[in-house]
Amino acid sequence: MEKYVFIFLLFWSLKVIAEKYNLRYNLGTLASKWKSKILYEVSECEFCFEHWLAIIPTLVSFLFFAPEWMDLSTPLLIAGFSNLLKGFRNFD
Repeated sequence: MEKYVFIFLLFWSLKVIAEKYNLRYNLGTLASKWKSKILYEVSECEFCFEHWLAIIPTLVSFLFFAPEWMDLSTPLLIAGFSNLLKGFRNFD
């Protein structure tokens, strides 16, 4: 369980840094320069961006914890949980 808390907190810190430096906007600008459809779609879809951002802490966690097959689903779980928290935050 502590592994998933570690990964989520690392993801959340990366997300804060990405929002501070407008990484999604910069990724969209880079996609238009390179004419890359995949980068453009990642920059336009918030869930997709969070999924790909969640891959980074998952890979970092492989250095600290023994990797298991279940860990391959971690980026989807983190991105989904992040969207779930956003839904609760916006719920009035």
